Amino acid sequence: MFLSEKHKYNIMSSIKERQFFLQLLSFVTGPAIDVMQHYFEVKILTNIEFEDFLNDPNNIHQLFHQCYPTTPCCKCMTASLASTRKRGCLHLQQFDKLYDNSGLPQPKHENMMGSKILQHCLCKFSAKGSVTVDELDITLFYDVVQHCCPSKMNFMWRKNIKDVRNFLSHIPNGQVNNTDFEDNWRTLTNATLGFAREIGNKCKKMFEEKISEIKNSSIEVLKEKLKKSNEDITKMLETLNGIKQTTVDECKKTVELINYKQDENFKELFGNVIYIYLKLLLHLY
Repeated sequence: MFLSEKHKYNIMSSIKERQFFLQLLSFVTGPAIDVMQHYFEVKILTNIEFEDFLNDPNNIHQLFHQCYPTTPCCKCMTASLASTRKRGCLHLQQFDKLYDNSGLPQPKHENMMGSKILQHCLCKFSAKGSVTVDELDITLFYDVVQHCCPSKMNFMWRKNIKDVRNFLSHIPNGQVNNTDFEDNWRTLTNATLGFAREIGNKCKKMFEEKISEIKNSSIEVLKEKLKKSNEDITKMLETLNGIKQTTVDECKKTVELINYKQDENFKELFGNVIYIYLKLLLHLY
């Protein structure tokens, strides 16, 4: 079959743009999130456990009202964080990943009117000892930092990494042109090496090597690494009520169904990050 020069150019361009997409995706789900989590552990947690950080009275109060923004809790009697007009950034599954609510409410801490809770008892919630920093995705990690210790991590670097992730989530065909690739690659590099530099020179060199490895990897190598790194995503999807994906085809059907129904309830219930990762996972095949 004869192919015109223009057709050949379009094919080569499409392959290259596919590689750009996979390189950015590998960067944002690899070194970019890794360096933020490493910085958090070294510079913020220092000698305390993540469980202790989550159990800090101010931190648990802040995160609780990002999940339950409108209903006050027993701690709001001294410093109220609830408001009828407030919109939280955490959905229930995210909060449940961090905290256990199996404790008993303290006397007069929980107020009910029939089946409606007028005031929660925050005392019955405690951080899960099993959760670790490296288990948090970019969205949940960003929200924890933003509401618990925003001044301790460079805001612009954090936001830039999250913005690139959001940019990739809205790519419909898994392809990124050269201009967008260069701009976003530069953004990720500056943010990643910025955090690494503040940790130490050895850390900076280590992340420079990781970034270089991604920049020089072929499409097939990138795809295989991303498939392995996204195994936890498919496992996470299997736990969702009423949704159990075990194959890429099933993931694709779910995405198509959500798009067809414009199902905002899905996003509210499970969070945009699940929907985003479903879409990203499809681009690996």
